[in-house]
Amino acid sequence: RADVILEELHDHAPEIYQGLEEIRRHWGDETVRKRVFENLPSISIDYAVMEKSSRILVIPVDIPWSDVGSFPALAEALGKDSNGNTVLGTHYGADTQNSLFVTHKPVFSLGVDNLVLIEAEDLIFVTTKERSEEVKQLLAFLREKEDLQRYL
Repeated sequence: RADVILEELHDHAPEIYQGLEEIRRHWGDETVRKRVFENLPSISIDYAVMEKSSRILVIPVDIPWSDVGSFPALAEALGKDSNGNTVLGTHYGADTQNSLFVTHKPVFSLGVDNLVLIEAEDLIFVTTKERSEEVKQLLAFLREKEDLQRYL
């Protein structure tokens, strides 16, 4: 329940709890929400609360599971075509294999393998599947450059 998770955040992740309380006090003020959210610790709920709480129940089940915490995992979860490509959008490819395309505009590719191409509203992100786990380095770079922080 929401009240339980808030109590656990209060006890185990007070900085996150205080940030959420500030957002609640200024509900509807996008400037406050954005400022507070950007300054919250970057920690998963697993580490912040779940591993520390004594109020958690676990029920073992035998089901397939994927954390979908990476671009290759996303491609696996969404499924692949006969060339091993995952496409959300429109893609026309020749000699293109094992790639992930998430786009609004049609993409035409030739001779690529293990490409990740993600189109957001105001940017395009391109890497290889092998290097996609390094996105945190790119995010750190963007945080250092004030004129690029809008892309975070």
